[in-house]
Amino acid sequence: LSSEDKALTLSLLAELQLSDGHNPEAAEKSARAGLALAPRSLSLALLVAEACAARGDVGRERDALSKAAEASQDAAIKSALYVEAATLHEQSGATPIASNLFRRALDAYEENLSARLGAARTALALGAPDALQHIQAMEARFERDPVASAALRRFRALLVSKRDPGAALTMLGDAPFRAGRELATHLAVAAGDTARTAQAARAWAESTSGTDRAEAYLTLAEAATDLGDDAEATAAIASAAVADPEFVA
Repeated sequence: LSSEDKALTLSLLAELQLSDGHNPEAAEKSARAGLALAPRSLSLALLVAEACAARGDVGRERDALSKAAEASQDAAIKSALYVEAATLHEQSGATPIASNLFRRALDAYEENLSARLGAARTALALGAPDALQHIQAMEARFERDPVASAALRRFRALLVSKRDPGAALTMLGDAPFRAGRELATHLAVAAGDTARTAQAARAWAESTSGTDRAEAYLTLAEAATDLGDDAEATAAIASAAVADPEFVA
């Protein structure tokens, strides 16, 4: 067998070990062996990340997501993977690393609002002078929507005074929902409000299609998992795969 064929075989084995065998340790070993043969394989890098997540090894999951981002040739997918890795680093208190990864996500795809908000949030936490420039960039994107622009200006003003995304989002009331479902989702994620993230992501998924819909459903899946609703998380992942199979693959 060629190296490519061996890598494919190991990828299939890892998938089976994860799904049918419920053996994430063996799956990680198989996926890493395949990745050694095909270091630019996005699917194998994601399998490593999935296996690490199943084992509860956040550190290795973060590293695997970063490697998956490096392997991706699609700008939007690369950006989304960097955001996932950055978020895990941020949750563990590694704010400087998270900030760097959010910036990589923006370098890959500057339209990623989650990356933009993550960059603003971590820059604010680090006292960086460009923290609010990221929010201003979002304002420019929504400049034709007066309600969205007003909501973001208010959000920026509250960040300046409160330096707390959660407090800013709470004080905004229902403005983000009026401003737009995608914006509402990203602001809820920025605030760390899991219940509100799930609510907004559901509405966003219902109002869009394609890659945006897949992203909305994956955001919902993550929120549902955090809320302990495994059934909704599983359904959301399946819906994301239907909306854009390549984005979820």
